[in-house]
Amino acid sequence: QLLWGSTRTWRHRRAAVSQSVVFNSPRLKMGREAWIPPYDDWAKEAETKFWFGKWRHSSSQLGFGFLHQDGRPRPQYSSRDDWSGQDAFARVEALTPRERLVPVDNREVRLCCSLRCQEGVASIDDLYSLRDPDVLLQVLQLNQEQLLHNSWRRGAFMAVQLLARALPALVIYGGTFSLMVCAICQYRWGVLLSLTMFSIYMVHLSVSILVYSVLGLFHVWRDSTEDWPSRVEEFEHLQQQEELDITAGEVLHVVILPSFRTPLEVLENTLRSLAEFDMADRQLALCLAFEEREDDAQEKEKALRKVFQSQFAFITATYHPSQLPNHLPGKSSNECWAFQQLCKDLEAQGLQSCDPRVVITIMDDDSYMHPKYFEALTYYFLAAGPSCRYMRIWQPPICHFKNFLRQPVLVQISSLFSTLSELAGLANPLDCHVTYSTYSISLVLATAVGGWDPDFLAEDWHMFAKCAVKSEGRLRCVPIFLPVLNYTPEEDTYWQTLCSRWTQAKRHALGVSEVVYVLSASFLAFLELPSWRSNLIYCLTKPAWPSGRLSQVFVVAPGAWPTLPTGQADIARL
Repeated sequence: QLLWGSTRTWRHRRAAVSQSVVFNSPRLKMGREAWIPPYDDWAKEAETKFWFGKWRHSSSQLGFGFLHQDGRPRPQYSSRDDWSGQDAFARVEALTPRERLVPVDNREVRLCCSLRCQEGVASIDDLYSLRDPDVLLQVLQLNQEQLLHNSWRRGAFMAVQLLARALPALVIYGGTFSLMVCAICQYRWGVLLSLTMFSIYMVHLSVSILVYSVLGLFHVWRDSTEDWPSRVEEFEHLQQQEELDITAGEVLHVVILPSFRTPLEVLENTLRSLAEFDMADRQLALCLAFEEREDDAQEKEKALRKVFQSQFAFITATYHPSQLPNHLPGKSSNECWAFQQLCKDLEAQGLQSCDPRVVITIMDDDSYMHPKYFEALTYYFLAAGPSCRYMRIWQPPICHFKNFLRQPVLVQISSLFSTLSELAGLANPLDCHVTYSTYSISLVLATAVGGWDPDFLAEDWHMFAKCAVKSEGRLRCVPIFLPVLNYTPEEDTYWQTLCSRWTQAKRHALGVSEVVYVLSASFLAFLELPSWRSNLIYCLTKPAWPSGRLSQVFVVAPGAWPTLPTGQADIARL
């Protein structure tokens, strides 16, 4: 029914064709002709209104050759149904079945259903049962209005949120408070237990950073000397027996560069590092995400276009309005607006807004990207395969070394410690690593989850948490050991630099709010998942996320907790 775009089922169509062939044969002359559905106003309206009405359009076939079992490309259909020929039944039989990207299990098939939120669904079971093999990815919707439909669920949801908000304070201050109580009450075993547990944690943290940072440095040396174009060619040569759904020449990288009051010289250095990619003029596009409240943003755009227009596939610019509701000033709200405008610009460039060949990279405007990063990213994107590449986020190690020699000693220690901690986390195979600062994500996944949210400060951690929860815990952060260099806050005087770094540490510490989002969103996911088996599998993959975020916040922003802001004005100022 969906394939032929009619209210009659495919089986009835097949019977009608068979009757037409038999009844018109010279041996059996009968006066009844097969009914041919007309190409009337309803059919024309269906082509523009319903998602299955555009199956004839050539753009819907772009890049989806892997949906067939034998790897053959999709057949070219005519502009309307033609049932007059004797070979109609043969054409129906010649259609190759679509390939299932994942096993038939409900939890697996769900991830290959729809890129868009389904509306008008009567129940959650109906929402979960909607499956469409023509599109790549469907995620959990986490619609509170549909899931929290009674007072019991709403009360439980509020209790989970309250517990999640108290959890960071209990973890960080609970041990200190318990130690003080044991000391006052002269409970010696309690004091010994507290000090022992803290010592074990610090030893474990120190040994992990020492061992895995050395391993990470080895990975950096290995990936920096790797010939990535040769690896891509070797991979494509090995896959010649099976037709590739996407080739290396079809991958388009789009860099979203959020910026606010960054000097033009810094932006030029960042774009020069991006232009070092050998295929930048054909496979690398740039989205300059400015703030509308910045006075000289348009002059910066014109200057950058004048110098770099010919070095990239295309350059587009967005200007985030400052008066949008629920948009907190910051990187996340800017990226939210830039992503919406970028989807429109991609359509203007002849690409789909959910094109499976597009990879989006988020990076800070003062970063220096490794020249081989996009070559390595292309390899990892292709090697992941159609069933895994849309469940991956790629992360390079972040090194705060661009102005390392000009930093005060205390800031140098902080930069070195956070860099080693980030590198060790990427090199540790048992670590549940989350994205940080600069990362890459497929356009399919970004579209499926609805893009970036404008009301969160830690956009990198929140985007990872959002994708992980909505994908039922299947998301993985894959390291690419090609370091990205960026600046540490620097001011005119020693004291001002320390204060600026302290402000940045407090802003990083606000990322602990993602623990609240993960736990509350996980509660909604439990309600939306259709079976206890799905809930059990989800529970086995979830506990590492909050603990990973607490550990990272505790390491990246030590000592900032006593002065965290609590008011909306303080958060907006940060």
